[in-house]
Amino acid sequence: MSTLRLRNIDLTPITLSAHSGEASDRVAHRVVDSLVETGAVVVRSPFVQDGDNTSYLKMLEGYCGRSQEELRADERPEAFRQVGITLPGGEDFHLSQHFRDQLGCRMLTGDRAPYPCDGANLHMRFFWRHGERRHSRLFPQSHADPVIPAGIPEWEATMTGWGNKMYASGELLMRHVERGLGVTPGSLVEMLRFGPHLVAPTAIDLAGLPLGTVTSDVHTDFNPLTLHGAAAYSTLVCWTKGGLPFLVRVPPGCLLVQAGVGLEWMTGGAIKAGYHQTVVLPETIRQIETLAPGRSTIRASSTFFLHFDWEATLQVLPELRYPGCDDLYTSMLVGDHALQVIRAIGLAKQR
Repeated sequence: MSTLRLRNIDLTPITLSAHSGEASDRVAHRVVDSLVETGAVVVRSPFVQDGDNTSYLKMLEGYCGRSQEELRADERPEAFRQVGITLPGGEDFHLSQHFRDQLGCRMLTGDRAPYPCDGANLHMRFFWRHGERRHSRLFPQSHADPVIPAGIPEWEATMTGWGNKMYASGELLMRHVERGLGVTPGSLVEMLRFGPHLVAPTAIDLAGLPLGTVTSDVHTDFNPLTLHGAAAYSTLVCWTKGGLPFLVRVPPGCLLVQAGVGLEWMTGGAIKAGYHQTVVLPETIRQIETLAPGRSTIRASSTFFLHFDWEATLQVLPELRYPGCDDLYTSMLVGDHALQVIRAIGLAKQR
């Protein structure tokens, strides 16, 4: 596996200078270059302080340690699991070899290939809707009522607080993407209003899992940007645009940001959605073996899905259009595309 390290870009001084000047231009181009090359970038956000991620993950570890019977009370299959919990086995990214091929994995062979996977995703995931919601008649799943687990009085404030930090960070980064691409300011950011953004942590107990166990099969995200704080254990593998796999390391206090299909669509493929897979790696095993006494073996993520408004239209931005782009990136409603993916990965199953 490659020793490649993602670019680590500090956005704090750029915020303080009101997004203007040569310094902002340089940062914007560095952000876009990293997204183009690797589908991801590491940033230090002015909205996230050291320790925010740690306290958030501690609450999640406690919740995810509950029994499946207790957790099942927080499922909402009637809302396509777009709020509440999805238990292990609920996300089927591996549906078939054909679907794996659609992700482009047929081009990744030998030591560049994803780890083999034979089964549904092993982690659980919780969706907490964030931000102003549009009460859409077209897509009622996008504004389902939130689920608040019993017995955790700080849940709502903690999830909302983390969501505020991640949304502000994502919006700031999207402004840099617009600037770096040279497109009309606001053309992407304005599509975020009324987006069904999700605080979307995952969790899995790594204790006893053998080396090479895939906990989430290789896939791309269908939203425009996904943000994460640093996880307690290293399990995330990403692939560069050229198909080179590398282990992701996020310094404390920083955020990993990954490009999704929504951003690829709007940029006509100038920025590609990043492939990624989570797997028990040699580094994961070493981290577990050197645990401090009393330390949890639950690997929780602080994932946030930044979404476009589902009633907005996915189409290549005017400044980035080229002959044939509509054949590759057909114009369609964001919500129609989202529901296609949700059904494909099994979240629409009424079980």
